[in-house]
Amino acid sequence: MKVSKLLYVTDRNVCDLSSCVMDRISFFNGKGCNQIIFFKVNPSQEQVKTLSQLSINAKVLTDHELSPEDIVAAAGRENVSLIMINTDDDPEQSAFASVIKRLMQISPIPLLVTKKSDSAETVDKRLFTHTIFATDWSPSSQKALRYLLGYKEAMKTLEVVHVINDKLTVKDMRELKERLVETRKICLDEGIDAEAHIYAGKTCEEIVRAAREYRGTIITLGTGGKKSFWKTLFKEHPLLNII
Repeated sequence: MKVSKLLYVTDRNVCDLSSCVMDRISFFNGKGCNQIIFFKVNPSQEQVKTLSQLSINAKVLTDHELSPEDIVAAAGRENVSLIMINTDDDPEQSAFASVIKRLMQISPIPLLVTKKSDSAETVDKRLFTHTIFATDWSPSSQKALRYLLGYKEAMKTLEVVHVINDKLTVKDMRELKERLVETRKICLDEGIDAEAHIYAGKTCEEIVRAAREYRGTIITLGTGGKKSFWKTLFKEHPLLNII
């Protein structure tokens, strides 16, 4: 999938392009990104120089409010492929949390929520190498799967995860397994090494458990019905891709 333009949004007053953020930008540079549009923050001359070495142009949008509506409008006008949000490691401590929640509701453009942390343990420049895909087969989940298939060349492994919240009948369990087999086959047919997993319990906790057990580099999910627990997922994992 080609990502020619990227909108960079942060809740800081300065442009924080740490090495982990640059690693993620470098990934999209390999996917055709040639312009980063900075929303309300100015990159330093050194940062502009670093981006230029990657053949990435920098553009700054300063005359805007840091609101979800302005962010989405700017992303539409600039025809970006992705909105990258760089925020606090603990979203509960960030006033930006309400902005992200609203963006999940109104943005037609995929969001990549990334931590400011520069810890080596949380950085993986490969990004989609080992993806955790949480699905409930809702329209938004199906959209997220189609989006992920666009990065198939960057993936080594895809873990398809579904979380059961209620006790299922034998028939329900059989149908669930059939859907997982079908989803896995779609991925295998695209050349992606995919495995399917069923977890039982609280949805958020089990997605995090899967990410830990399989050492996922990123968690990807559709927005439908999941707006309430994105903060917990993000608190436990450095990268959250919301479609």
